[in-house]
Amino acid sequence: MDCADEWFSLRAPGSGGFLLRTRALGYAERPADSVRVEPRKMLEVEVGLPRQAIALDPITVPGRREDPRHAPT
Repeated sequence: MDCADEWFSLRAPGSGGFLLRTRALGYAERPADSVRVEPRKMLEVEVGLPRQAIALDPITVPGRREDPRHAPT
């Protein structure tokens, strides 16, 4: 799923100015946007986040090869 497919609805605790910060795994963080919510009004904000690769710690999966000559039959 692409982040373009994501929609979120937030309810402000009241009217006034707010900072809206958006983050998603695999995407660059966007600086906070200043938004103003007017009394009894709905505000729609469209945010685009550019894709950004992230470095993950390596993982090790232990395993062993079974000798087919000694496998249970």
